[in-house]
Amino acid sequence: MTLDTDALRENFSIELRHCRQVYGRAASIMAFQNSHLLPGKPSEFMGAMEDLYRGLVLKLFISIAYSDGKLSANEEKIAGVLFYQLFQKQLIGDPLRSALKELIPHSETQDWESLVQPFAAYEALEAETVELQTSVVRLGNMIAKADGQAKRTELENLKRVQEKLFSDLGNRRPPIQETSSKAPAYESVRQMTRKYDEGAKKEEQQTTAKVQEPEDSLEDALGDLNQLIGLKKVKAEVNQLTNFIKVQQLREKEGLSKNKLSLHMVFGGNPGTGKTTVARLLGRIYGAMGVLQKGHLVETDRSGLVAEYSGQTAPKTNKVIDSAMDGVLFIDEAYSLIADSSEDPFGHEAVQALLKRMEDDRDRLIVILAGYPNEMTRLLESNPGLSSRFAHRIDFADYTPEDLAGIWMLIARKNQYEMNAAAMGKLLVGLQWLFDRRDKHFGNGRLVRNTFEKSIRHLADRIVNSSPITKELLTQIEAADIRFKDVPDDAVSSEVVQKTEFEATCPECDVKVKIEMDQLCNNLKCKKCDHEFEVKSATPLVQPTEETAERDES
Repeated sequence: MTLDTDALRENFSIELRHCRQVYGRAASIMAFQNSHLLPGKPSEFMGAMEDLYRGLVLKLFISIAYSDGKLSANEEKIAGVLFYQLFQKQLIGDPLRSALKELIPHSETQDWESLVQPFAAYEALEAETVELQTSVVRLGNMIAKADGQAKRTELENLKRVQEKLFSDLGNRRPPIQETSSKAPAYESVRQMTRKYDEGAKKEEQQTTAKVQEPEDSLEDALGDLNQLIGLKKVKAEVNQLTNFIKVQQLREKEGLSKNKLSLHMVFGGNPGTGKTTVARLLGRIYGAMGVLQKGHLVETDRSGLVAEYSGQTAPKTNKVIDSAMDGVLFIDEAYSLIADSSEDPFGHEAVQALLKRMEDDRDRLIVILAGYPNEMTRLLESNPGLSSRFAHRIDFADYTPEDLAGIWMLIARKNQYEMNAAAMGKLLVGLQWLFDRRDKHFGNGRLVRNTFEKSIRHLADRIVNSSPITKELLTQIEAADIRFKDVPDDAVSSEVVQKTEFEATCPECDVKVKIEMDQLCNNLKCKKCDHEFEVKSATPLVQPTEETAERDES
């Protein structure tokens, strides 16, 4: 089986960052919203969570990749990505193998329970616990399947790791106190990784992320933007901004004056609404237009900018900014940079360093701040310097159930799965139920991916003892496989789904037509323009409840 190793490394890098963000979000939730529950200082807890993240991914990699006592060529490649993500240290060949062998005995002394203990200890982290479980599954599968076909020992180790981790995460236990006779897990991880941290500090690193030179045209970048599901308002604003830049460039060629427009932006939106994806596309657009020399995206958050000790934050922030030069710096959950001025001097130090570099390097750097809408508004209002430099804001609305189902189908077909009408109907009705009761923590695209992965695990349980296991069984998702974490069974019963009427949209002329459940996932001919299309998604036509009516009015 031929593997795209570049894609493997890129996807592994993306998932490592996602796992790091889960720990970072959890740290912010506790440090800024529940600090009274912490055994020590909030800043110490945030530093500890970064160490626990490192310990987790190192132990995960070593537990699976070394199940047969050696590394394959592809496992070495993703090990290089792992080292670079954790230590900003580029290692290949013998130096990489030697470094990993040094870490193996240290990693074996770490226990899974301690590495995820904060998630089990605090109820406020329940949502992040689900995200962590999903990230562990993805990372574990990538490691096991690095060579295209997972070995039996790798699958067995992966199963044991998941069973142990999920068991630990499912049992609430009080937090480990600093006074424990056993050294906290993060302290031992810190000792384990200190050598590589010190080595990384001595090296001159110009980037902390893979820099992708823009090789495509402006038309390609805009085409990829406009093909995204949903996000109509976002697409319109980006296209309008692109047209403005084009006109200013034409005016400059004619010797006319230009209207200078600040390209720094604020992205406001709930999780999973496509903010990072659009930021990456904006980098490509700016690179293709010559606004930025490279157009690459460097993604970070508070933990990537703020240091643990006084005097270290500005250098740490500047190092990340250096990596984003001639590209886009995307700061996720930027509101966590500033809590209370009297309690969080480090966050203010990071903001001041950022503002200075935005002024000094205004022609070589574009910064995008992202986070929940209300929190981002408060962040801008808290600092006049920020509000004056981020005059342009794009709000990302929650995806509609029809959009979410469309995303599901993209994920499913990318992974070679299909759905029948009953499964699609149940999916749409369940998504509508969740959408009607959503709050700011509504997962959007993340919810879809988590639900998809849960459903294909149920598919595996359903067919594993079948004989023979055919290609159709391996690829067909049934209604029984679709599972939602918070939706009552009676809300998505087969009787309810069968009686629900749906509304499909013609992709050619946007006309809407009412259909029955049995027409989902089948071809339909538009009565207005005669265009024939597959019904990949639709909107359930359900009566709003008193609960949703009251929420909409408010």
